[in-house]
Amino acid sequence: MTGFSFLFKKVLAVLLLTMLLLNSPSPFAVSAGAGADPTYYETISTNSGEIQKSEFVSKDKREMFYRYPNEDLFYQQRAFKQGSSSFFIPGEKAFLRYYDNGKKDWVVSSVSPQGQSYSHMIHLIVDEKECILSVPYAWKPIANRSLENIPSENGKIQISKEETGVRILFSWSKPQTAKYTDFFMLSSQERLIDWENPTISRIWKGYQFCEEGRWCYSGFFFPSPSTYEPSGKNIYNLNPAAYTPSHFIQTGGSRAADDLGIAMMDIMSNNYGSTPYIPSYAKSKWLFNDYNLAGGYFDDRFNTDIAMAYFVAYQKFGIEKFKEIYLRYGDFLVQYAAKYRYPVKGNGRTGLMLQDYWHPSGNKGTHCALNHQLAVILFLYKTGEGKYKKTAEDLLWGIKITRDGWIKKDGDLHYAFLSNGKFGMKDYPYLTYNDLYRLQTWLTAYYGKEDPDLKFLMDIKEKWMKSQEIDQYLGYGKS
Repeated sequence: MTGFSFLFKKVLAVLLLTMLLLNSPSPFAVSAGAGADPTYYETISTNSGEIQKSEFVSKDKREMFYRYPNEDLFYQQRAFKQGSSSFFIPGEKAFLRYYDNGKKDWVVSSVSPQGQSYSHMIHLIVDEKECILSVPYAWKPIANRSLENIPSENGKIQISKEETGVRILFSWSKPQTAKYTDFFMLSSQERLIDWENPTISRIWKGYQFCEEGRWCYSGFFFPSPSTYEPSGKNIYNLNPAAYTPSHFIQTGGSRAADDLGIAMMDIMSNNYGSTPYIPSYAKSKWLFNDYNLAGGYFDDRFNTDIAMAYFVAYQKFGIEKFKEIYLRYGDFLVQYAAKYRYPVKGNGRTGLMLQDYWHPSGNKGTHCALNHQLAVILFLYKTGEGKYKKTAEDLLWGIKITRDGWIKKDGDLHYAFLSNGKFGMKDYPYLTYNDLYRLQTWLTAYYGKEDPDLKFLMDIKEKWMKSQEIDQYLGYGKS
């Protein structure tokens, strides 16, 4: 890029952001950034128009804006010192809702002139406008790119009714133990979620970013289990699968899911760095003990899940960056399967069992979980032909050839094919069945018939689930 073209884009960004922030009726009309020189500016082309992305960086904070073609606005901030951000939404009728985990239900209340503070995610509706507000969480970076939340330094959201509208105030204390505070906000001039739809209302119970998964300025973080290093109370690791943003894309169903999905998937793309996968930075104690696998390893399930989300996002929105991500990962999978696998022979064929984990510095050969392999096969079938399809077929034959070995004496399935050629480990209650179901559904649509070996494994697993009175699996009640 020439110096002139870069300068032109920066000047254009300033003008656009200034106009948007000063003239928009959105709550971001009073946000910082208007008239400032953006540190970064980008136009993201989609099927429905262009998204204007800008970031402003100073010594006190970082701010990022996504302005959508429908005029919705996603905003996030990382603050390095004590402060507050105030936003005003004009309107007459105002109410808010939040999910109460104690009551296991949504709470809906009016907005009072006296105002009230909240420490959980809020959905605010003013006339026909809607906003989603996240809690300002205080974070301390620790080992292996993990974060520790400092609850005593978390901020609050205060919402109060004024004569001509509603005032939103995000506030947070000076970081003492924490290094910074992160929060986000999504604003629309129209309703973001159809709250009358019981299915959508139920889905959003799991999207609150204030219980397990947390959205931070750089991506999605999830509580670290005791088998991770570091781990403990309020410790979170950068999770490559990014469950909630991925669900926004793959489940969809609302304007909010589309808006948040696009912004978050775009932000998380920076976590790839120079590799075609997102490393699992937290050290897994059992993987290290069993396979000498250090932190920063490749997990084929986590990465296949997020790559599938990028594939779906490209199909929905046509964002070229997302296509580049899933194809680069697909190419990597083909190369990975050629090297880190166990060949199995039978029925006149050679199949492959794919190792679940790998570290570029080296490790012992790992096990091959059935659910991991099923997810990889489906991804490769869906995203390409040629070498992708060939690798998918080799992996499918790996399962077909080893079919009978997966059955346990108690009628359940084993979790994994082990490096010594045996089977073992306890399987999930229904996750593996869901992966069998998804792959079988795709193969039936593509080839016009079911795969008999997958059907055999599905029948075994379903019989066991029924004996355990498990009913959360896909297709429950159909057979």
